[in-house]
Amino acid sequence: MTGAPNGDLLSPRCGERPWFERWRLLCCLALLHALVGRGSFFSSDEGGTFNTALALVQQHTLAIAAPGENVHPGRDGRYYSCREILPSVLSIPTCVSGLICGRLFRGVTPPEAPPEHFQSPTNWSVFLTVSCLGPLFVAATLVLLHDWLRRQGTPPGMALLLTLTAGWATPLGVYAKTIFAQVFETFFLLLAFVSVSRWRRQPAPPQILALALACCLGILARPSFVLNAAAILVFVGLSMNRTGMERFWAGFFCLAGIALGTAGTLAVNVLRWGSPWNFGYQNAYETFSTPLWSGVSGLLFSPGKGLLFFAPVVLVPLLLMRELWRTCRAETILVIALTAIYLGVYGRWYDWGGGLSWGPRFLLPLVPIWIALLGSVSARLTTGWPRGILLLTAVLGVLVQTLGVTINPHCMNAQHSAEWSWTNGHLVAYARTFARSGPDDLWILSPAAWSNPAASVLAALLVIPLVLMLGSYLWKRKEVLATFLGVSVS
Repeated sequence: MTGAPNGDLLSPRCGERPWFERWRLLCCLALLHALVGRGSFFSSDEGGTFNTALALVQQHTLAIAAPGENVHPGRDGRYYSCREILPSVLSIPTCVSGLICGRLFRGVTPPEAPPEHFQSPTNWSVFLTVSCLGPLFVAATLVLLHDWLRRQGTPPGMALLLTLTAGWATPLGVYAKTIFAQVFETFFLLLAFVSVSRWRRQPAPPQILALALACCLGILARPSFVLNAAAILVFVGLSMNRTGMERFWAGFFCLAGIALGTAGTLAVNVLRWGSPWNFGYQNAYETFSTPLWSGVSGLLFSPGKGLLFFAPVVLVPLLLMRELWRTCRAETILVIALTAIYLGVYGRWYDWGGGLSWGPRFLLPLVPIWIALLGSVSARLTTGWPRGILLLTAVLGVLVQTLGVTINPHCMNAQHSAEWSWTNGHLVAYARTFARSGPDDLWILSPAAWSNPAASVLAALLVIPLVLMLGSYLWKRKEVLATFLGVSVS
């Protein structure tokens, strides 16, 4: 990241440290997403993740207290969740924070949360886990995206616009309210993409280590990530602009990361179910049984789950495919290959729509890497029809995500028949709920949350740093801001 002309309000000033700018952007984005958090779970996926984290903290075991959805008897007769292990491990710090917060405010009734999805003497570990962990990882994804765009030569203002579009005009803004595995998978896929792309242009040990780490943790976050890692390994092997030794070491560390992530996943399967090949999906209907074209077309084009409806900004790189093919052919091929993997795997899954989820949950990791491709053609986005399409899709995306952020997902019909309905689809259901009762999924508007004094503490911890950082940022640019507003500054 480099300094930019002083006349650009959105750019770092000359002499400012890049690491400081990254941390400031990370904090601002995380705080903003946390302020529109949910503060409770709505999914058994999240409940299984949290319950496992709670068991690790309190009983030092993977076994949880009682059966439930996606929870089954394991090898020793105790109950285990089939959710991935990494999200539970990453939930431990915020879980501990919630337990401490619950003890500090003992005797005060905690806010309401679905009782079937958690087992805890206080809801505050749930509250902090959902309200802080998701925003932190989504913010990290956006900072990584912003940094990559700037390294591609994208002007500061355009880089920030694309970053904010990714965060608030796509389902990333909604999933920041959750601890779904896809939240973590998205970060690791983008990290792998950025690392291997930087390695291909200028090899260095940090990029190889980051690639290995992304492959390892991506598999622990989502076992199907092994297919992504395999595609990236092939990409490394076919990078003819690198020497044979450079490809050997990059491939070696990538393969080591894949091996470690796979071994960890299989070991957890043994601990839970007694077999490395048992991933906990024990219901007869949990199979890859959807006709491929039906699932793929639904994931892309259905009004209830289609990626083009819920993240319209992905149209921009598709419309600029000719320029992308000319300027960054290798990375474009890699993104297309990764997209084919996601569509091929989840298009066949029986629940290709992801159940009670906002948009195509399983395709969420693809959104940032498609936007990352725009860094190589950023000059085309500043004028003409590409600029108009970008702004139009960004505005439409923000309007769509406003419904997702403010309305609780339980207003949706989980049946696949509704995915293709223009009158009963998920977007329409959200819009009807919003028109009827207004926002109902924001913790800052929840009377139950504010009945607990800890809500004031959490709000202060979120709002005060955000105001200070934004105030400092704007004060350093007061001359440019004053010129923009048409006032004078002494």
